[in-house]
Amino acid sequence: MPAEEQETLSDTLKRQVLAKLEQLGRKAWQQQWIDFLAIPQQLRSSVRQPITPLEQREYVLRYLLLRALLDQQASADGARLLAKRLYEEFSNQLLTEPWEISLIKILEVYHKVNQKVKESDGRPIFRVGLLGAIKPISIFGYRFLAFTGFIKFLEENKQLIYNLILRKAKQPRDAHRYLSTHPILEIGWVGRDPKACRMYVDWLAYLMTEVWHEPVRYTMKDTLMLVNGHVAKVFARTGLLSKVIYEKRRPYIVQAQQLRRSIEQLIQQTDLVPFYVDFGTYVLAQTYCAEKEPKCSVCPLALECKKYKKWTAYEQSAK
Repeated sequence: MPAEEQETLSDTLKRQVLAKLEQLGRKAWQQQWIDFLAIPQQLRSSVRQPITPLEQREYVLRYLLLRALLDQQASADGARLLAKRLYEEFSNQLLTEPWEISLIKILEVYHKVNQKVKESDGRPIFRVGLLGAIKPISIFGYRFLAFTGFIKFLEENKQLIYNLILRKAKQPRDAHRYLSTHPILEIGWVGRDPKACRMYVDWLAYLMTEVWHEPVRYTMKDTLMLVNGHVAKVFARTGLLSKVIYEKRRPYIVQAQQLRRSIEQLIQQTDLVPFYVDFGTYVLAQTYCAEKEPKCSVCPLALECKKYKKWTAYEQSAK
């Protein structure tokens, strides 16, 4: 993994960049969160209302767990569509007795959505990665199995995610530790510190503090950074990081996992909300900071950014 040292922004400019990312993320999330979470129409009244029956809130939390599990290494739009279609097809039985649903019917939904995604996106919902022998349907299968097993665990022990995690967790990190290492759920997560689990915990923190206004012991400032490829790329390009680690095979792609600690430490030195900084970086990467042709002239960080565009340098050196 090639590591490169680079000049960083001043502390003042770092704070300005991070504040802009937080502002961008906060605004975008508040406008998009219902659609971004792919909340089905039948559950939207439950998620929007500050006061709803506990059972309805639990349905939302269980649905979002499935949504997070399916999101890993997937086409983002495909994962959202698949989660919604599964709920639309099987309603609350999916969230209370998924083991009672015919596997054939589950797979029929998967195949229909997968075909639609391939026709529109050119590839299936799930990428097989380095283990090419594993079929995309197998990736879906083991994640759905983890979800089913955890729901059965909850039902057999008369537990709710709402109480089991959120009422008892002193910090989102406590919830992440429990969920990421649960002997059933860990079957479905990817990696030792799964980003999808961090994402799920942040979603729950947002619902509890900003939507349902529950008296929990933490705030959005206690949320977790996800640090995916989008985040690492923007932090590297802008000059927020002094040391950047790139892939060996693709030396213009930043190694997000290797930079997570540096990025988290940078955020911890501020009073900003990690989740909003993270989402703001995602929005910036999707809207302006593309791999090959970033729209630097119209980017909201144009004045501060050092514009370390590794792809351009790599492309020129290859000529």
